[in-house]
Amino acid sequence: MICKHCGAEIPEGSRFCIYCGKKLEDSLFVADDQTQIRQPVPTPSSHWADESPEAQEAPYTEITDADDELITLRKHMKIGAILMGIYVFLTAGFIVYQMMCNKSLASEVTLLRQQNIQQAADIATLKEDIKNLKDDLSDAQTQAQNAQDEAAEARQNLKKAQQAAQNANDVLDYILSW
Repeated sequence: MICKHCGAEIPEGSRFCIYCGKKLEDSLFVADDQTQIRQPVPTPSSHWADESPEAQEAPYTEITDADDELITLRKHMKIGAILMGIYVFLTAGFIVYQMMCNKSLASEVTLLRQQNIQQAADIATLKEDIKNLKDDLSDAQTQAQNAQDEAAEARQNLKKAQQAAQNANDVLDYILSW
């Protein structure tokens, strides 16, 4: 028997080609008790052209267990292919979702790093400002102490001047009283 799809020679009674896996369509199935039989519908070929129509009819062949196993195998392969397709689709979707989440997280991490760097720069600036303020305060305290010292010295000089003026008044009164 020859497969009409791929041209390979296949065992008699096969319902599927063992080489290309295609179903040998154009078959008639006739039930006879518990046995299924089929008669392939002949396709025109060059060597049948000269034969009579009775000679062109192929004999009835019995469906074998191998054919049933092949049908079951093909059904399982289809189910497996569908499940594999679903698995690949879901896996690809999950990977894309993870990539989108990772991209989102990466942008958030980058933003947080930039904010952290800015805050660190702000803290460094504030520390420098505090140091400058402490230096200014120390200078102001020193100036205030110097001013207090100068004021105390000025008070002493004022007291001395007042004492000198009092002495000068006393001397003048003494001189005038003579």
